[in-house]
Amino acid sequence: MMTKRKLRERVDSRRKELEAESERFSELRGRLISFAEDIKTHTVIYNMLRNLPLWKELENLLGI
Repeated sequence: MMTKRKLRERVDSRRKELEAESERFSELRGRLISFAEDIKTHTVIYNMLRNLPLWKELENLLGI
């Protein structure tokens, strides 16, 4: 049987891992949004990409 202290240590450890993952995902999301916004400023490139299913899915995921 697990002691309360050991359980608390595991919970705290997992919480730290989740916070680190959340920070990495937030940073990645920010970079992807910047990338997408930059592509939109280059009209020739954007006109080629905007109809691709992958680009549409990326815009939906990022909420832009």
